[in-house]
Amino acid sequence: GIAVAEGGTIPSAARAPTARPLRFTDLGSGDGTAVLAAAAASSPGWTSTGIELNSTLFLVSALRRMFSPSEVRRRSRFVWGDMWKADLREEDAVMIFGVKPLMPMVAEKVGRECAGGTYVMSYRFRVPLLGEEEEEEEEGEKRNRLRDDAS
Repeated sequence: GIAVAEGGTIPSAARAPTARPLRFTDLGSGDGTAVLAAAAASSPGWTSTGIELNSTLFLVSALRRMFSPSEVRRRSRFVWGDMWKADLREEDAVMIFGVKPLMPMVAEKVGRECAGGTYVMSYRFRVPLLGEEEEEEEEGEKRNRLRDDAS
């Protein structure tokens, strides 16, 4: 299933050490705060990518990355581009700040491209995934999981 966390936190399960490197992408990464925080909190081999269409915000995030510690620079990158064209098939965690009218389109993209087990985090508005069921709260995180039988 796909787990959804609201409030801009990285779910504890996504922070846990794993046998393989994980990939985090922030769609519409703004000034890069979430990408740099994910890179700083991640395990070796993990990567954090921010995709931003606004050239000013892209440059701000690139400059912030340039002045970050070397580990954060190695684990992060920023792409100047359109989030709707991003391929999410290989991502383990996807974040979106989003605005309410876009959330159904984000849900459609995530549902179409993300594999089971992908974490989907929304900073402000809920991502309305089809076939989801509410799970327990853990460390203050509200999560919904896409049922395995959902289509």
